[in-house]
Amino acid sequence: MENPREDVKDVILGLLDRPTLRGQAAVLKKYCLPDVEFFYLYFNTKGLREMTVIYQVAQILANYQGVTFDQISYDETTNLVNIWTHVMLRPWPLYWRGNIPLSIFTVLELEDVEPKRPDDVAEVTLEKFTDAWSYDPLLAKSVGSRQDIKGKRTPRTVKMIKTQRDWFEFSPIIRVIPFVGDIYANQHLRFTLGNIVAETAMVGLKLLEFLLPSKLEKTIFG
Repeated sequence: MENPREDVKDVILGLLDRPTLRGQAAVLKKYCLPDVEFFYLYFNTKGLREMTVIYQVAQILANYQGVTFDQISYDETTNLVNIWTHVMLRPWPLYWRGNIPLSIFTVLELEDVEPKRPDDVAEVTLEKFTDAWSYDPLLAKSVGSRQDIKGKRTPRTVKMIKTQRDWFEFSPIIRVIPFVGDIYANQHLRFTLGNIVAETAMVGLKLLEFLLPSKLEKTIFG
């Protein structure tokens, strides 16, 4: 990636927007380091081959139907990209349910890499310059390509994915269970349940404070 804030969209779309398995492999090979680390909800992996297999199996099981971007930010000082997405799943056994949204927060740690390709360090001669280029022989610089004093291009620095970490708003396994998943992800019901739990906990603490011996009560509650 040369512009992480924008290029990361191509990465995610290539992995989650109705991808093919070969397409996923090509995207990961293009944008990830060979020893890339992947931190997932249930396990971790290290290595491009391992990460590719996980994505391909996930595509077979989850049947990704698309992705929307809620927020993307890039911190140049730390080389971190933060992405909030809504991924649409349609698992084959539950195809009748339609698309199931899953909210995911992803952090990508990038590493600067200089590609070692012949065209990146090719000799630059005056004959190669057109009207679109300007050349200063004293500074040995040209508009459109950086050069050192010997007249060779400095390799372009790109950013490759070193680490991926995913966090889920809801458990994917529970989220896809018919009826249960919809109740589990209903924000109104979750707030109601949270308030009930909090009120019950407050009553329990008051009762505990009343029943405990004085010294023990002071030790715990202060």
